[in-house]
Amino acid sequence: EKGQKGTDGGGASVTISDNAPGSASAGDLWWDSEDFDLHVYYGDGDSNQWVSITSNAALKGAKGEKGEKGEKGQKGEKGEKGQKGEVGLTGNPGGDGDKGQKGEVGTGVKGQKGEGDKGQKGEVGDKGQKGEVGTGVKGQKGEGDKGEKGATGADNSTKGQKGEEGAAASKGQKGEVGTGGTDGSDGDKGQKGDEGFLANSSQTGSYTLVAADDQKLINTNSGVTVPSGVFSASDAVTIVNNSTSTITITQASGVTMYLGGTSTTGNRTLQQKGIATVVCISSNTFIISGAGLY
Repeated sequence: EKGQKGTDGGGASVTISDNAPGSASAGDLWWDSEDFDLHVYYGDGDSNQWVSITSNAALKGAKGEKGEKGEKGQKGEKGEKGQKGEVGLTGNPGGDGDKGQKGEVGTGVKGQKGEGDKGQKGEVGDKGQKGEVGTGVKGQKGEGDKGEKGATGADNSTKGQKGEEGAAASKGQKGEVGTGGTDGSDGDKGQKGDEGFLANSSQTGSYTLVAADDQKLINTNSGVTVPSGVFSASDAVTIVNNSTSTITITQASGVTMYLGGTSTTGNRTLQQKGIATVVCISSNTFIISGAGLY
């Protein structure tokens, strides 16, 4: 409990402050309200002196004895089991992946034009009818008068004479041969044959294409020249570089040869084991494309 406020004794005064009094006459006892210390303040000649007689420790009451440990409380009952949590929502399915890019167009070589089998020869016309047999009447067999029987000879050897034979009938004339039938019409032309494979043309040196190379495979290890005035629209030649180095496909004077898919013209380089097809699209104008071509 808080102690009662003391009374002034013998005319002494108490100064309660954080700071010391200005002189002993201003306060004989000084209570430091911040540190809770009590000081005696007195005059000593020309100076003021003070002596601490208590400290804040003195103000603390004696520490009480430690109380006895209380009894352990009873163990609480086990709580009821909590309800099972709800199942989480199913995640949204992932979106469809991006569509893959379209593959490049293949560089298959155009097969040669097949030659259909020639149609069968038309059937032979029916043969003309045989001429009718002549209607000549067959002569009747003549009947001679039978001779009288001769008188019987003494030795019975006399035979009557044989009657004359009738004249033979004339034979009828042979009928004329019938006119021959007309030739049958020609049969329909056979169907066009399936396109064939490229005919192989092996070359071992620099080579200039000719008209007969249309629909052929030029299998070479050297440069090839595309000439002027030789090919027409739809003609095509395929070139294979079977060497281990590059070869040049040359655009001859008067020829325009475009690199497929571009407006670039001029000579082209074909890498080893590369393949390229040169297609004529109009007079002296070509498009070249393939693998290993630049």
